[in-house]
Amino acid sequence: VRFQPSLWFMRDNHLPFARTARTIGKSVRILPRESYLALLENAQGTTLFADAFALLGNKRANITEGGRLSCAYFVSAVLLIASSFAPSFGLIRALHFTVRGTREDLRACGWKPISAPRKGAVVVWEAREGHEHIGFALGGGMALSNSSTFGRVTRHPLTFGKRGTNVYRRVTELWWHPALD
Repeated sequence: VRFQPSLWFMRDNHLPFARTARTIGKSVRILPRESYLALLENAQGTTLFADAFALLGNKRANITEGGRLSCAYFVSAVLLIASSFAPSFGLIRALHFTVRGTREDLRACGWKPISAPRKGAVVVWEAREGHEHIGFALGGGMALSNSSTFGRVTRHPLTFGKRGTNVYRRVTELWWHPALD
């Protein structure tokens, strides 16, 4: 089952009501891949994903702990936004707050493991303090993920640093979706 965006104004990734001085009288067609990559490039520095609240039992809690545990929320939100660009661009079905749930949804939506990073690929890093980490490959040995230290989306080396240093983090999985080709 492919993701079907619920944007009432979209039909076959055309935006009939997009009206600006530049678009009057023209058909506007979203370019999904290019728009997805632009989301990644423009996400750096945002704190949009720092807080998400839920009831744990009957107590209200910030389940992302001010950005410390926001990596899956960030990745799944970007993929959900990108999935709305075109009906055939179903990259994910829902928001997630765990790497495990995000991974399961990626698999269900047709993402496949790859052996080398590609710009736009989803990256999973080894667990630290009991938590795996997830983000995006940007190309050129760089990645984008939510920083648990700073509580915002940051650009960083794909392995966070050199092997043998305390910041080095091994990439355990790389995922690619055929719609990104």
